[in-house]
Amino acid sequence: MEDLITTKFLISKLSRSAKSIQRDVKKGMPRVILPSGSVRYRLSEIEAWIAKHNTKLKKKGKNA
Repeated sequence: MEDLITTKFLISKLSRSAKSIQRDVKKGMPRVILPSGSVRYRLSEIEAWIAKHNTKLKKKGKNA
């Protein structure tokens, strides 16, 4: 379970606004909705999704 991250962490990691994260979620970004209603993201799936859909976020280097 330690590869699940919260929305807040995802936003800080990607330096993006909550609105753009929500837009990506609507486009089908992998997510896990917990029984409590909060949404979490599996980090490996997110990085794969980013690599596929938004190469601009990969400026930090090869080992993102």
